[in-house]
Amino acid sequence: MKPNDPSHPTRHVANLIEGWPHAAKAGKAAQMKWLHTALETAIRLEFATIPPYLTALWSIKDQKSPVASAIKAIVQEEMVHLGLACNMLVAIGGTPPIASKGFAPSYPGPLPGGVHSSLTVRLSGLTRDAVKSFLIIERPEAHLFNETNELTAAANLGAPDPADIGIGIFYDAILTAFQTLSPPLSTDRQISDWAPLEPVTTLLDVEAKINLIKHQGEGTAQDPDEGTDKADLAHFYRFLEIQVGRKIKQADDKRWGFTHKTVRWPDVWPVAVVPAGGHDARTAPPEVRILLADFDRAFALLLQLLNDAWTTGDDSLVNAAIGTMTSMGALGRRLMEIPIPGTDPVQTYAPSFRVRGHAPT
Repeated sequence: MKPNDPSHPTRHVANLIEGWPHAAKAGKAAQMKWLHTALETAIRLEFATIPPYLTALWSIKDQKSPVASAIKAIVQEEMVHLGLACNMLVAIGGTPPIASKGFAPSYPGPLPGGVHSSLTVRLSGLTRDAVKSFLIIERPEAHLFNETNELTAAANLGAPDPADIGIGIFYDAILTAFQTLSPPLSTDRQISDWAPLEPVTTLLDVEAKINLIKHQGEGTAQDPDEGTDKADLAHFYRFLEIQVGRKIKQADDKRWGFTHKTVRWPDVWPVAVVPAGGHDARTAPPEVRILLADFDRAFALLLQLLNDAWTTGDDSLVNAAIGTMTSMGALGRRLMEIPIPGTDPVQTYAPSFRVRGHAPT
């Protein structure tokens, strides 16, 4: 088993959570090592959600549609979560390994760290199956105490695998480690000039940022809001609105439930599920080969820019990374308009989010 393998025992969240009491008994050095490893795993986890969300987003023909706007907002918040986890790691002297070989996840495959270990994440267009997998990723730890029976039924994804560990539980463990260690937090190399990010300088900052990550993903037991001034729904409930096709709102009786306002499923390109290793460029039309290669290079550049941003503390590199992601979107949408020869019904291509040179071409 390779050290960079996200299923490696030292990176598996179940082992990390179980290992914290042992690290706590072993002394401060072991505790700091645990926290560094946990934050690196959190960074891998936050990043792994972005490619499947982007692929679904880009498959929507009208990028200004309400559903496209909702998914785009979720992706932007996942980027913020990635940045917050990077800032927390940098604050304690670490460096995010974003450009390291093995950082970029492979699809289809599990989430890093064994989070929701029974789930296989795929790259595909926007489909009911894709949204169901997104709901599992963002699954709350508990139902709302004040939700309607209809909302409870819709949010029921079946009994979770007993081995599954949610993102929120993992972040709770990270917060416990910070509170136990109370480490000095340096602002050196933290990114703060990118509007959504602020440096973490105190334990209260760490707690606030971890709560933000959790609330934006799954809400709280009290309400499905993401916990910001915008009063937007958490990711789980925004995806649930898309899946069910109805808006969620709090009624006069203070219960949360579906309204009669509909959320129309958008027109999408018939994107095929990307196979392991990506589409075989050797059998693809010349235009597709060029687009796949260009996308792979842009993806590698994105990883390098993000890595260098938190290695040097250069805020401008994050803005450059966002620009690179925009260019990736243009390439990805062009691929999604091209039919795969021999498919019936017709299916179209999509990028694989692979680092060029680490997969067959």
